[in-house]
Amino acid sequence: MESTPLFSVLCVCWNEGAFLAEGIRSVLRQSESSLELILVDDHSTDTTWEIMSAAAKEDPRVVILRNPTKGKVAGFNAAVALSKGQWIHLLGGDDMLAPTCLEACRKVIDSSGPDLSGVYHDYTILNKETGEEVRATPYGPWLEKASLTQVWQKKCVIGGGFFAIRGNYARTILWPQPLDWKSEDHSIAAVLKGLGEIRYLSQSLYEYRMLPGHYAFNPTLETHIRGVAEYSQGLRLFKERSISWATLPTEAQAEAEKHFRHSDFITDSSRSLYQALQSRIGVKRFAMLLLIRWLPSIFPISSFVHRYISGIQMRIGLILKNLRKSTPQQCINHSVN
Repeated sequence: MESTPLFSVLCVCWNEGAFLAEGIRSVLRQSESSLELILVDDHSTDTTWEIMSAAAKEDPRVVILRNPTKGKVAGFNAAVALSKGQWIHLLGGDDMLAPTCLEACRKVIDSSGPDLSGVYHDYTILNKETGEEVRATPYGPWLEKASLTQVWQKKCVIGGGFFAIRGNYARTILWPQPLDWKSEDHSIAAVLKGLGEIRYLSQSLYEYRMLPGHYAFNPTLETHIRGVAEYSQGLRLFKERSISWATLPTEAQAEAEKHFRHSDFITDSSRSLYQALQSRIGVKRFAMLLLIRWLPSIFPISSFVHRYISGIQMRIGLILKNLRKSTPQQCINHSVN
């Protein structure tokens, strides 16, 4: 294996024996050959480790290790630390790369300047149970064109599998991550946008397997609330515990702080609204509360108006408390985990 491959593909697996071999083949058969594949077994109890071991014996570009602790984030911490590639691409243990994925990313890299921090591309969703293709909603060119402020405000979370990440940024800024982080890829888009230029490839270069119960198939207010909360939590952990926060440009740090305040407001408001909806308060009343609760986060308003609306919100909060007290428990016991 070459000492400094162009790409390191990183994959952390827990009991992915049913799909892993197919995913490994999709990497080793890439039209771009300058790569290494780092496979991490996260304490699997099926055939995952045996499949990894067989791949490592057959191809010297495959590196395998067992997760030194436990958990997906810890596994990626170990994989990133071991990686040597100039660029890093993540891969789910049940997913696949399109045959020309890395080659397409390389063409963008070769045609771009030194400020390039990442390349992202479209994807295809597969039903994990049936293998049937499901219509995906690609991210499109928005992230490439958006300002840093817009990226933070929109809470743009692009999966790590849809990204080629500059290797030195991955190893010194994005990783290692706190072990209690909810997801290893929540911060990628926002951080890379703050570090340099991001380019978009309008090609579906990743096959993403999902269970039918995944929120992407059935998005709800509850999953939206959870997503906002986890995104904010992950970025806060990045700030509080990562030694690399100080390496971000001042502008990026300032936008992060704005996001924290924005997401706190949205999350706190959304929880009670969701509970109120579950209490069957009625669609019209729910819509009215939604507008009153979220208006300050959508439009820039004066501090006087903000205080006025905050007062209304406090009254609404009391009303919702009374509603929950007077509503049978089975109607409102829907916590957001």
